Amino acid sequence: MNFLINDLNIKPEEKRSDKHLDNLKKFFVDHITDIRPTANIFLKKSVIVNQNYKKNIDLNISNEHFVEFKSISSSFGKNANNRIEEMVGQCYLINNIGKLSYVFVYHDVEEEFKYYNRIKGVAQDLLDINLLHSVVLYKVTNQKVVQDPDLNFDLFLRSMDKNEKSTHNRWFKRILQSICLRSKRIISRATNRWHKRIY
Repeated sequence: MNFLINDLNIKPEEKRSDKHLDNLKKFFVDHITDIRPTANIFLKKSVIVNQNYKKNIDLNISNEHFVEFKSISSSFGKNANNRIEEMVGQCYLINNIGKLSYVFVYHDVEEEFKYYNRIKGVAQDLLDINLLHSVVLYKVTNQKVVQDPDLNFDLFLRSMDKNEKSTHNRWFKRILQSICLRSKRIISRATNRWHKRIY
């Protein structure tokens, strides 16, 4: 993961082109392909979230699992709050069409990471209520890259394997819910007819 040191230590104007995380995205794609060789993987593909909103997703896995890559490296207080608000909003929107994972890179050459725990805390809260599927957090300085012990790449890969195995279960659950709802409607109609005949 040391390639992140060079990728993040570039001029701010170069980061605005949103290319500084391309190597990280490729790293993820390569490993996801190993686990799910039949998956259709797209980079920066636009998806329709609802009738009013369409979004470019950093990594789209078979139109069912979406991965966003974000970073901060300056104005940490302001940018951390912006990233948190963005993450929460995306969770609520994307959750309607599939699973959402977040990869977050915190680049701090001073090695203070003042707002890191705030970002991690919100991410963990979103995981706990199942609005986020998985999260990977990195700390990057001028000398090293450190993965979070609780929210790391290995756990992300395990969640990918679990995600594939649970796909059929999710569809089965939806079918059961549909059958139950339809059965309730049929019973309700039959009950109404029976009452009309008696009264």
